[in-house]
Amino acid sequence: MSQRNVRKQVVQFGKREYKEKKPLSLEILRVKSRSVFKRGLLPSLSIKQIIGAHFIIVADYKDFLRIYSFASDGTLMMGENLEKTAKLQKSIKNGTITEYKLPKEPPKLTIGDISSIFQEQFNKAQQTLNDLFGLNIIYPLSVKAETRIKQPNIRKFGTEKDREFLKIDAGYYKNPILEVIFDRELFLYFLENSKLFSNIDEALKYDYCYLFIFAHLKGEKLEKAFKLLEKASPKVETIKQLAHFKTAVFNEKDLKNFLYNIFAVIFLLKKYKIVADMEEFKFLFLELYELLLRRDSPDITAKLDPKGITKVLRNIYHKIFNQKFNRFQEVEKNQMAQFLKYNYLLFCFSILSEDFSFLSEFKSEHPDFELKKSLEVLFDLLDFNLLDSFEYLKEADNLKTLQKGIHNVKRLIENTLEKFIVKFALTIKINSKLKSKTPYSWNAKINEALHLKIEIVNYSNVIFKNLDLNLQIKPRRRAEVELLNEPDQKALQTKLEWNFALIAKSPGKLTVSFQLSLNNPFLELKRLTLKEKIATINSLE
Repeated sequence: MSQRNVRKQVVQFGKREYKEKKPLSLEILRVKSRSVFKRGLLPSLSIKQIIGAHFIIVADYKDFLRIYSFASDGTLMMGENLEKTAKLQKSIKNGTITEYKLPKEPPKLTIGDISSIFQEQFNKAQQTLNDLFGLNIIYPLSVKAETRIKQPNIRKFGTEKDREFLKIDAGYYKNPILEVIFDRELFLYFLENSKLFSNIDEALKYDYCYLFIFAHLKGEKLEKAFKLLEKASPKVETIKQLAHFKTAVFNEKDLKNFLYNIFAVIFLLKKYKIVADMEEFKFLFLELYELLLRRDSPDITAKLDPKGITKVLRNIYHKIFNQKFNRFQEVEKNQMAQFLKYNYLLFCFSILSEDFSFLSEFKSEHPDFELKKSLEVLFDLLDFNLLDSFEYLKEADNLKTLQKGIHNVKRLIENTLEKFIVKFALTIKINSKLKSKTPYSWNAKINEALHLKIEIVNYSNVIFKNLDLNLQIKPRRRAEVELLNEPDQKALQTKLEWNFALIAKSPGKLTVSFQLSLNNPFLELKRLTLKEKIATINSLE
């Protein structure tokens, strides 16, 4: 048998041994020469038995080595267990040449290889955060591994930037803290480039990023992040909050929802380009953190819906306003812009959250000062005086002061007025034979006509034009809708009325909804639409 085939046969034996008995490692070695072999490759007791060995296999079982000896023709001569000593291992190394190893050693990574791995992992971390929290982070720099960071900074975890690269110490390869570095950098980039926050201390900005990371990570990564954060910033107040956060008992879902809600609120600030300082950002965090702590309600830690997000912002600006201005005290001139900003945000987010019961009290304490008109347009909404509000808010010059803190104030006001119109200025009254709250629920026989009267009542001083009202049935074939009568005009000054007959055609459940559309009096080229479910019908044979 050729030496090539002998080697192949021995390698196959070694592979079976490794697969079946699972040693830590296994080496197939060719003996250099018999003279070396005789000088003490193996203990003297074994030499007599394996004279003529051409190959040996050394299997490492941690506490001992199992050694197989093969003749030059590939015949297995013997196998025995020997104590794993430094002397034995040195003798084997000096007297043999390595032919094959298991597991196979990966090729040694170059700094370029590590850079590629870092970039791939960074991209994955970016996609994970975007998917998990609905973000849209597109990091502008490439990630590059460095053998040595020139100016180590414990707060930055050994990273530095230039115009092209985020440089990360190559020593973090396969280190659990690497994910902390990635997430910190991505959160920080999101905050810095959202252009929402002003006057944020650099140290606190990092600490809030770490705070997000703390809520996001778990296990070994979380523990390492917390230790490094304590070391980096031991005197910052947020670390104390973080310590409390760590000791509280929250499950992973609660923490992720908490973080999701923070970003959802930030996105709403971004939508209207509301510039927030560090104090406002702190109120944002604490407001959502308090919700997380209130575990008496099963829904309190769930992801907030749009109404819940606006309510959080209403609460935030209500608290900030009370703290800064103690309700309505005399306001200094240099505080006027901030005073108006908080008032408008408080009002707008109250209306957008469909919860502004405290605004009537707020109005009663309204002082008489030079910017009274700026606020009266908001108070007029509470009296349904939309005409004056519309006229004032249409004038761009009247919003200049507000635009310093709310760059997209026009859009905020437009959305607020739309919500006010469809939720408060207009009231929909449903009258039917059933005496229950909307949505109604009743049984109906096949071909039985159910009469439904819908009244649209306008409480404001604006005439709404081009009203259209339609009923929608799902499934469509399960019932017919007959319009018994509709208003002679489509302009709503005080009240309009529609009458319908619903006739079930097949057994089963169906839902009835209405859709109301009308011209937006604030933006005449835009239509407002209101959809609402009004009935669930169970049609019977």
